[in-house]
Amino acid sequence: AMLPSETAVIGVQSAAAPGATLSWLRGAMSTAECRTSAGGLAAEHPGALALGVMHALLERMILVTEEDIWKAIATAYQVTGFPIEPAAAAGPAALDACADQIPDGRIGIMLTGGRISAADLCRAQSEQPG
Repeated sequence: AMLPSETAVIGVQSAAAPGATLSWLRGAMSTAECRTSAGGLAAEHPGALALGVMHALLERMILVTEEDIWKAIATAYQVTGFPIEPAAAAGPAALDACADQIPDGRIGIMLTGGRISAADLCRAQSEQPG
């Protein structure tokens, strides 16, 4: 299915694994060091097919910090009661970090994974102030 023309697709990547973002910006495969805790985002570069899809669909890319990701894990759990893994927290982390740049309207975020250990969920909760 095609997306409506007014739909903006925004990619999110960990700043600790920026290879996909750099590749998208440069328009060619680029490699960067990968040090993220978000396993689903952990790659030094995107695959060729993924990069093609990125070029075809993305309006922009946002890099989020590891701290942003852990905060989003805690917030998602507090708000929804559902645990999400670090890679799934990238979207909510970007929304929180860039809220002032988002135009009014509907926003959809894909929460794609719940494989997080109890220890990591506790870590996310304990690192939050208050």
